[in-house]
Order: sequence, then C-alpha cells, then structure tokens
Amino acid sequence: MRKVKVLTKEYNKETRKMEVVSETDGLFHCWGNSFMEFESGPANFTVAIVEMQAGSCIMVDVDNIRFCDSTEQRLELVKIYARAGKIVNAVKEYVKLTGASLKDAKEYVDELKGTL
Repeated sequence: MRKVKVLTKEYNKETRKMEVVSETDGLFHCWGNSFMEFESGPANFTVAIVEMQAGSCIMVDVDNIRFCDSTEQRLELVKIYARAGKIVNAVKEYVKLTGASLKDAKEYVDELKGTL
C-alpha cells in the first residue's frame, strides 16, 4: 500500500478555480470503478480505494488524491523485493514505476540481484 493525501477542494469564486482546502492522510489500496446514473444511462469512472486513518475505506475521485512516496522510495522497494528473492514482486513494482516491458524489468531485476 502507498501513502496518499486525500484532497478536499472547493470552488473559489474570485479565482474561478477549484482550490485545495484540506488534506487527509490515507493508504491507497487499489483502483476501482464507480458510476452515475443519467437519463441516457450509466456513466462509469475510475476511483481510488483509500483506507483512512480510522480504518474506514472510501472511494476518492482520481483528481482528489496525491501519492506521497517518491521514485527513490519505490526503487528501494524493488531492491527489497529482489533481496528477499521475491522476483515477481520486484518485476511488477518496476513495471508500475517505469512503464518498462516485463522483459526489460526482468533484466533490470536480474542485474540488480547480481549487485546485492
């Protein structure tokens, strides 16, 4: 799970823009789907499933979430997985982080294993 900030935004009439008025800590679990009903039928959209500090889970619109971990922290996670022999996890995390192909990610992790 990744640390996130759930943003609460309000419309500012003076600037005519949505502005962040508060941030709440949470843990990102996964992406999910939600929908709204219209006269013409349902409209689907993506949401983030976030666990709040009190333990409840909420669905958050994608434009109201900010991930707090850095690229360096996520690369460190790849190294931790590789050190522990969890190659599949290391490859998956590297693909998520960089968008690399599975082949390139596997080569990176294999090289990384040789240096650990």
